[in-house]
Amino acid sequence: HTWSLGDAIDLSQRCAVPVVYDTLHHLLHNPYGLSPAMALGAALDTWPSGRRPKIHASSPRLNVQVDPHPRTARVLLPRWQEHSDLLHPRDLLEAILPGRSYDIMIEAKAGDLAVLHLRKQLSRIAPREQGAVA
Repeated sequence: HTWSLGDAIDLSQRCAVPVVYDTLHHLLHNPYGLSPAMALGAALDTWPSGRRPKIHASSPRLNVQVDPHPRTARVLLPRWQEHSDLLHPRDLLEAILPGRSYDIMIEAKAGDLAVLHLRKQLSRIAPREQGAVA
């Protein structure tokens, strides 16, 4: 939460290391007000030709949890900095930049189950885009 995408791109230019765009990190710390598409494009531009870019897509945890310790028995409110069990389809659709080719790593606590659930959701709400996410 200390470094923004702009900071990472500046460092990338100095060190010749590509930037891996992360949807959740950009949501949490975006001091320049870059849209997801602008931020994604800027990060992809740091990758040299011949190397397939990679990005991370995740959603913030929004569910309320109950503390498992019987003595405390309190409700734990969500913290946006934590990854969700699943990926909201909107967060994946914002990570698609038409005309660009790159790999998307899904960061979700439910692992493969999250990917299977996401594919099912995409087939309902965005069937045309599902082909772009293979």
